[in-house]
Amino acid sequence: MQVMRRSAARQVVSSDDEQNPGKGPVSHVGEKVGKAHDDVAEPDSISDLQEHLRHVMGQGYEGINHDFTVIRNLHPYAQEACRMSGECFMDGSVYHIFTDGSSKNDKATWAITILHQADVDGKHVYYSVGYAAGHVNDDLGACDPSAMDAEATAIIAMAEFAFGQSHQRSVNIYCHFDALVVGFGAMGECNIPVQQGSQSERQRLARIVMTILESKSKQMDGDLKGIHVKAHQGHPWNEMSDSIAKAA
Repeated sequence: MQVMRRSAARQVVSSDDEQNPGKGPVSHVGEKVGKAHDDVAEPDSISDLQEHLRHVMGQGYEGINHDFTVIRNLHPYAQEACRMSGECFMDGSVYHIFTDGSSKNDKATWAITILHQADVDGKHVYYSVGYAAGHVNDDLGACDPSAMDAEATAIIAMAEFAFGQSHQRSVNIYCHFDALVVGFGAMGECNIPVQQGSQSERQRLARIVMTILESKSKQMDGDLKGIHVKAHQGHPWNEMSDSIAKAA
């Protein structure tokens, strides 16, 4: 994955909706989606991830870029979020991470945008931690240059950031995604999507990584929730991740 160095957080938006900064339309895990019965977390696969995860869990904010001005063709709502930004130097226990993927002309890219939630004078205030983005490739195993695998790769990147915060207790992570089947599949709320004739393992890997993250969160008295955000409906942070993925 393509990453950039850690940077300070920046203040962005305020909202009374804890689970949906920006107040975009959402549906929560478990709504209109049955619990999956397929077993994807095989012991050998988890063992293969252990060495990588040990490294990731010590990274903190490493690999996160804060300079949104370098992104080309930002959506107008995302531009407005940038204009509201102010610097803030704090760590927190609540994070909202917006994931997105893009595919065009056999090229697939992914992006995540990270917000930190704080309580100021009884109100939820959100600060931008930064973003990361890159190309979908076979570094993580077989994949397709498809929008679905791009979305799954973004979810894996989200999990990598979340693992980096695992030294803190009681960290709550809200994973926002606009690809309903991919997101709920990774969260274990429905079967993972499979493309006919594909040899890709990316959806399965996203499920495995999220299963490990959920277990780690519970061990540390934290929480992990998946939230579906409708695509292209003007949610500033979903539009931000979409713009970054397309520019990657």
